[in-house]
Amino acid sequence: MLNDPANNYDQFGLWYIDLNFSIGFWAGGTWGIMIGSEGVYIYGGGGVVSPPGGVALTWSPSDPTPGWNTGIQAGFGVGGQVGAAWGPCGEDFSNFGEGAETFWEVGLVTPGFSITNYYVYEVFEWPW
Repeated sequence: MLNDPANNYDQFGLWYIDLNFSIGFWAGGTWGIMIGSEGVYIYGGGGVVSPPGGVALTWSPSDPTPGWNTGIQAGFGVGGQVGAAWGPCGEDFSNFGEGAETFWEVGLVTPGFSITNYYVYEVFEWPW
């Protein structure tokens, strides 16, 4: 099985698949669902989106970080995303950016690019 550190598959039990939808004409929104080893995460946000938007199906070798994330995504058939996970913030954002973790994703994307900020909600854990 995947996610089997004892048998050298997925050494750390980390991974996720991201299905993303973006729409906009330079200003726009982004929404998606990430399916990972812990469960399912949903997210939404906005930023700069090349017209008319796009769809991406990507994979990452890390776990999603709930809270605020910033990502730059681009591609033409094949592409990816790099970004920073800022994590949860207080209501006044006083700890925004403390301990940011970087991440990357690769996969299939429609032609275009986006630079977005989005909020990843807490995981809906697998029942097993």
